Amino acid sequence: ILYYTSTIKVKGKMVLTIYQSKLSPTGTWSKPVTVLTPKKAFSYFHPCITNDGNTLVFATDENNKSRGSDLVISNFVNGEWSEPASVGEKVNSNKNEGYPYVDSLGNLFFSSRGHAGFGGYDLFFSENIGGEWQKPINLGSPLNSAFDDFGLIIDPIKRYGYFSTNRFVGLNDEILRFNLLFPLFNNCKTYESPS
Repeated sequence: ILYYTSTIKVKGKMVLTIYQSKLSPTGTWSKPVTVLTPKKAFSYFHPCITNDGNTLVFATDENNKSRGSDLVISNFVNGEWSEPASVGEKVNSNKNEGYPYVDSLGNLFFSSRGHAGFGGYDLFFSENIGGEWQKPINLGSPLNSAFDDFGLIIDPIKRYGYFSTNRFVGLNDEILRFNLLFPLFNNCKTYESPS
């Protein structure tokens, strides 16, 4: 199933919303249908679906009168998507958050202009503990730069990943690949030798 952003007319205004298309066994894509339609003239964009297919994390400019875009979450319950809810104030700042990606362990990666970083959009990580996203951690250099770094995705067993950046000549967006050079250990506990 493909989730993507396209335009729709809401109350006379063109806005972005999230569409879904399914790949058939014969290799053709179904007619796109809207997943969530904004009730007012604001946008939904940058969709990310979790591995189980039951949760969408995406960005919205619903609160753009006082801040930039925020990340929200919607769950597929009883055959329909729930009303989007904020991922929380630890993640959402007073500036733009976007480009979410949830890895195979349920960790949230995203880009932000509001959290302390190197400049432009920076890549951040937040772990979900007890149903609450924790304070974001900047992924540092060389992933982040003084330019815009966004759209990170990592393969399921964390050998390599990709992200977009405009740090090179001409400020054009380019996709970079990186390799993970060390194992990632989550929720480590102190090791105790057997007695």
